[in-house]
Amino acid sequence: MRPPDNARERLVMSALPLKAGIPRSMCHVAKCQYAASNVDLEMKEAPNLRYHPFMDDRLSRRCESHVRQLTQLIDDMRSPVRDVPDIDPNDGGTDARALFFLETPGPQAINGYVSRDNCDDTAKNFLGACSEAGLDRKQTALWNVFPFCLPAGRLNPTTSEILSCISHTQAFINAFHQLDVVVFCGNSAKKVMPRLNCGKAIVLETFHTGARSHRVLYQRAHIEMTFHFAAAIVNNSRAPTRA
Repeated sequence: MRPPDNARERLVMSALPLKAGIPRSMCHVAKCQYAASNVDLEMKEAPNLRYHPFMDDRLSRRCESHVRQLTQLIDDMRSPVRDVPDIDPNDGGTDARALFFLETPGPQAINGYVSRDNCDDTAKNFLGACSEAGLDRKQTALWNVFPFCLPAGRLNPTTSEILSCISHTQAFINAFHQLDVVVFCGNSAKKVMPRLNCGKAIVLETFHTGARSHRVLYQRAHIEMTFHFAAAIVNNSRAPTRA
């Protein structure tokens, strides 16, 4: 059960360090948006990527204009021994204003997509946080700082593996035309954050959207508040921040 709005808001505001470069007025907008959200999100049924019709639809659209450049980067990463899932064409692609980084593709993404429509807690919680914050999926893109699928039995990449992918991650960021905000979710994503150039985009960090963080009240609250900040940045931007 959630604490009362005022108590919950105080908890989040004390836990969330305000990043340099976020105008105070924008922080106030995000705070007000969050305080107004006092009802648990009623999750709607999302297209389930376990079912082939949804997979086939995305496969037919992997070279649409908004994801073509990202798809080429992904194809270049692949090798006979290293699989990389596709980016979801239902999201904003290179037109997205908010780019979210998680850690590594989960089991549901293998031979498929990095997507909020996957059948796992991380995807479900990411979808819920975006919906509650008012982030339209066409405003967002979702990717991993370690883009390769891990062998069966391995859950997490090593730090050296994550750092070895910085060039891939930077190339991914560079492909976006008008990023307003980049959000790094989880400790693994934060490891590469200082080593990347996000241009004029505001950089935020929070916890991973997986089940472990989501079960801890202050971590879940931090995730939700950070997504509200991202939404405030996107919805209050007047012009693209990247040429």
